[in-house]
Amino acid sequence: MAEFNPDLHAFLMENEMCMWAEKGELHFGVHVHFNDIGDLIKILGSYSLDDGGLECVLNNEYTLYVPLQDHFMNSDYTVGYYKYCFNEQDLKRYSTEIEAFDNE
Repeated sequence: MAEFNPDLHAFLMENEMCMWAEKGELHFGVHVHFNDIGDLIKILGSYSLDDGGLECVLNNEYTLYVPLQDHFMNSDYTVGYYKYCFNEQDLKRYSTEIEAFDNE
């Protein structure tokens, strides 16, 4: 299990997080303002851009949606370590999927 990353936690607390489940699979990520994408890359590490980089979605409010489930899996992070970054209702709604994700 990877250690808690306080820089990532602080970044996620300052930005909008979202979460949903599709066919029992958990999806989550962060909306990042264009000016802050460099900060996220520093926090995630340059290796996160290896093998094709991070797939992002361009949004209409000058933000990028960056999915984080692959980074969490590769870093052995759990959603539980970062639960205060997520909407409490989402944590309750997807508790079964979160538990499965954290135990993979």
